Amino acid sequence: MKFLIITLLVSFSFSATRIDVVPINWAGIKSTPPSDSLSLTTKKLMNNSIKYFISHYLETLPDSAGLFRLSAYTDSNHSKIREPATGSELIGTALATGSYDSLIVGKGLNEIVSTEVKLIKSLTTVYWGNGGTFLGGWNCWQCALWAAQCGLGAWLVWDKLDTLTQTQIARMLEKEANKLYYDPPYCNDCTDDTKAEENAWMAMAMTLSIAMMPNHPNASTWKTRASQWMLSAFARESDLRRNVLVDGKLPRDWIRGWNMNENGYVYNHGLTHPDYMCTIMLNVYSSMYQSLAGQTISQAAIYNFDEVYNCFANYKFPVPPFRAPGGTIYQEGKANVYYPSGTDWSNARIDLHLQVSAFASLFPDVAKRSAIHPDVWAKIRADTIEWRMKRFTTGQQYAPGEWDYAGQSPWILAEVMGGSMFSSTYLARWIKSSGAFSKVGNWHLTTPDTVPPNTPANISATAADMSTIALRWNRVTDVGSGTAYYLLLRDNKEIAITKDTAYTDNNLLSGTTFSYKVFPIDFNNNKSLSPAAASATTLSDASALLPVKAAVIDSATLNIAFSNNVDSSTASLLSNYTGEGFTISGVTVCKSGNEVLLKISPL
Repeated sequence: MKFLIITLLVSFSFSATRIDVVPINWAGIKSTPPSDSLSLTTKKLMNNSIKYFISHYLETLPDSAGLFRLSAYTDSNHSKIREPATGSELIGTALATGSYDSLIVGKGLNEIVSTEVKLIKSLTTVYWGNGGTFLGGWNCWQCALWAAQCGLGAWLVWDKLDTLTQTQIARMLEKEANKLYYDPPYCNDCTDDTKAEENAWMAMAMTLSIAMMPNHPNASTWKTRASQWMLSAFARESDLRRNVLVDGKLPRDWIRGWNMNENGYVYNHGLTHPDYMCTIMLNVYSSMYQSLAGQTISQAAIYNFDEVYNCFANYKFPVPPFRAPGGTIYQEGKANVYYPSGTDWSNARIDLHLQVSAFASLFPDVAKRSAIHPDVWAKIRADTIEWRMKRFTTGQQYAPGEWDYAGQSPWILAEVMGGSMFSSTYLARWIKSSGAFSKVGNWHLTTPDTVPPNTPANISATAADMSTIALRWNRVTDVGSGTAYYLLLRDNKEIAITKDTAYTDNNLLSGTTFSYKVFPIDFNNNKSLSPAAASATTLSDASALLPVKAAVIDSATLNIAFSNNVDSSTASLLSNYTGEGFTISGVTVCKSGNEVLLKISPL
């Protein structure tokens, strides 16, 4: 154990600098702004949120040595770091995508660039790993989330930052990414607090670090840990039995537990909580990070996104045990959502669901789970939030009483968090519109693999006995990532997955024909287009002696034929036979071996 700890410390001793960061290759992105109605509305919401964040938060902060003086960090006021970190992501997105609107915000472009730079410098200066003070420094449970938000904001305006700030950003992300050398926690069957949100945000610093510092000595380790933590976040118990590869491994080889109910919902704060179902977005954010870096999007990043969205759109919560009126969380034509157990936050919090639907539309396998296209749900909520904002001149969306917290009306963090939903939604759709949205695959591969393996040759199925069939086939050489497993189906139902080219199927019915299919699967989870197929019939039970025919020879003789040859020494014993309605007085074993003649009373 001491050796293991020493090894970990050595492997994570590297200190990153600005040189380790690869800037975004903007020249490789066509920069084609999305023109659809949802994206245009989301852009307005983003700029309104910037306006509110600046006037109601940043401009209220005191200035110290040319930096914003951020509130001292304590466990009870951790939002005092989260607010500026979230705001830096919000502003950075608007600047990088060219969607900043000075007419809405009321600040000129040069002024807002200076504000963003000052905000990022203020955050990195007080980060504990950069020498921040004990009171002002932040080093905490949720810091991976804040570091990712601040880090993305900085990466988006990288060329505007001085070299010291760039190095501080690199070291902040490195330290947060290096923290997760242990296995993720699981909720399993708990009904209080899932670990889904926590595990997902923990992985964010790693996925962003992989995008920004792909050549860092720890990048490979970060990828391995990020796959594990993202997969663990929204795994179900049944996923531990699934024969689907995720980033090159079966789920049961990555994780040891689960955090999500089989139907796609999670518990948090003792409630079945739709708001915390939306935290799967903390995994899906990786799609933006990896796309900006031109990297493959991890399969773990969107694992079970389709199941969560299916729960939103289709799963009908019964009453009881859930609250009336029951039914689906998303209801046609309505912006607000149904909370099956109520909510301890606000039922007006629809910005989360705007975002999750807008992202769902970017992934065909997720979007198809809903009869109503996700963009329709997103647009209903975007229009509602736009209407809310038109009630004010400040850019806020919530009126007093719609989301109050600790005497604040409205709650500033809620407004800024909403802004983050709008900015990430717009950024993802901007990347997609610009043709830079990456493919999903096994990001541990050096090069993408989209070619499925060939069909195995020379498959054979042979009955070994009454309950066993032995299968064999030739090994398949995959030209892409290599053959990882062979998936076996019996009568079109999955029965096993193996790395071998042979399999023994046991505990079968005797005298029964079974059909088999074998599909090779490569390390990117590509399955062969057609299977190798074979069939075999298990042997009949030789010990079963069943009468198969009875024939009257004459009025006093009955011929009985059996399924197998009889034992002449016992078959000739009169005591082995009884008759109903007649008596048996003699037995003769026929030369055929499977027939006897019974001497009976006249019929």
